[in-house]
Amino acid sequence: MPFLIVLYIFVTSLTFSVYNARFALRDNEKIQIFATTYGIKNNSFVNELLEELQDAGVMDVMLYDYSPATPRYYDFFTAQGLKSDFHIMPGAVLRDMQDVVNDYYVVLDANLKAMFINNGLDKYDFFTYDTNDIGLAIYKENEVAYNNNFTYADAFTFMSPNGESDDFYLLINRASLNIVGYNDKATTTHAFRAFAWLLERFANE
Repeated sequence: MPFLIVLYIFVTSLTFSVYNARFALRDNEKIQIFATTYGIKNNSFVNELLEELQDAGVMDVMLYDYSPATPRYYDFFTAQGLKSDFHIMPGAVLRDMQDVVNDYYVVLDANLKAMFINNGLDKYDFFTYDTNDIGLAIYKENEVAYNNNFTYADAFTFMSPNGESDDFYLLINRASLNIVGYNDKATTTHAFRAFAWLLERFANE
């Protein structure tokens, strides 16, 4: 019994230490993705992205995923989403907040489009508000031909257990500290490198 108690304390302390160390990283030392979907099917891409970015000083890639119906969803969005580099959002949520989407998300201007055109950007439809292209459609409800261009559905669940679905978009958070040139407080361009990688990783080729 004393051994089991000591073992429990050790494991608990180790887990707590690892957890704290992970969240103690500065925001420019990690890439964070806040997703609002109906679940994760396969998160292997997280470790793959980390391997891609380690040479640039990225020490962790963190993926948060919450169903649109999650209780206290807004609390999770405030705590984790506001600091994340990327958001994956259903169209209904974006339409509800459309009067402030330009404040939350980077506009995909001509310079950014040129930057990512060789990564497959031309295959995507956009979420557009007030003539600004803001998000990339990574899944479109009932549009099988469009969705076959990508493999996002292998990683994320885009349909609820009740059969509800939506269009889902990938967006770059304006508050990211990894988008030098688009946020005065940013110190790296890690998010742009990660964005290019995501486009290539989920291309169905």
